[in-house]
Amino acid sequence: MAREAFERFKQEIRSWLDSHPDEYDAFVEEMNDKSFTGIGTVTAVNTQCCRSMLPSNFAHVGEIGKTKIANNLRC
Repeated sequence: MAREAFERFKQEIRSWLDSHPDEYDAFVEEMNDKSFTGIGTVTAVNTQCCRSMLPSNFAHVGEIGKTKIANNLRC
């Protein structure tokens, strides 16, 4: 089952790449930029998403644990 899901995912990525060549080229160019702005953007979005999930996914963690986790997610 997991293998089939992964194959479907790969096919969806291929389809998107085929239908969005300009967006993909812009993404590659930004990720290859020597100033690392693309990587910084991806990291910032990822961190923001992780923070938004923190309260619900870490409900079992006490307030001290939540603070430690949140501090580790800061850029």
